[in-house]
Amino acid sequence: MEKKETLKELISAPEILVLPGAHEGISARIAAALGFKALFCSDFGCSAVVLGKPDYGIISLTEMVDQIRAVASISNLPLLGDGGCGYGNTLNVFRTVQEYERAGAAGMTLEDQIFPKRCQHLEGKEVIDIDAMVEKIKAALKARNSSDFVISARTDSIQPLGLREAITRANAFYEAGADLVVPAAIPSKVDIEEFVSKVQAPVMINYAEGGKTPPINARELESMGIVAVTYALSPIFSAAKSIWEAFSRLKEEGSTESYLDHMMPFEEFTDLVGLNDLKDLEKEFVQKKK
Repeated sequence: MEKKETLKELISAPEILVLPGAHEGISARIAAALGFKALFCSDFGCSAVVLGKPDYGIISLTEMVDQIRAVASISNLPLLGDGGCGYGNTLNVFRTVQEYERAGAAGMTLEDQIFPKRCQHLEGKEVIDIDAMVEKIKAALKARNSSDFVISARTDSIQPLGLREAITRANAFYEAGADLVVPAAIPSKVDIEEFVSKVQAPVMINYAEGGKTPPINARELESMGIVAVTYALSPIFSAAKSIWEAFSRLKEEGSTESYLDHMMPFEEFTDLVGLNDLKDLEKEFVQKKK
């Protein structure tokens, strides 16, 4: 079964789909080793990992495609790529879908913010007209090579226009052909329950530690009718704190010895990144010197 078909089946399954963030190969390998079934590659995470910059409309289509291709090539898990606003108008959306699908993504998110966009959990967001977003969704559907390539439509209208407008938009996006919808930065359990009850589409939640959506256990979200939830920022927040601490020890103590218990051992890490697989290939294809 292709990754696109797998992702579509996982979204339709009774059990909620939990998608951890994977913006580079290490996160992708760890997620697979721990038994996760799919990955999410966000523009927030890629902006941070690739550019060291915030999610503020800075990262380009080419840079996102490069990261998606790298992650998708490493893991057998289906990858949902963050398409932002599609990097422009409907023609840009058309190209974005084609590039993401060619890069190995199993699906793509598309949001109704004005381009250039910003992180959903930041203030000052603006959204395009609902009809303009519907046209973007239609362009995305026309652009995909396979009907199994998932199109997730996100609305960022809750903050600027209210929950009622978000519900209206979500239903319009689903009617236009989106496979599932996302209420960006939805602020409470009560709002989630109302959204799910009034939206015809399957609903996905994007969770970010410290963001506007409160922490809710995935099983509780499942009981509320949510079909999928992303934890895009968990790995980069965790890694950033760990790197900061390791570098602080190095700066203050001249060594990282006191931090070794918090690090993955050398051999364990090289095993994680596939060194033994390469050694096996080397034995098979490289002739030994006599």
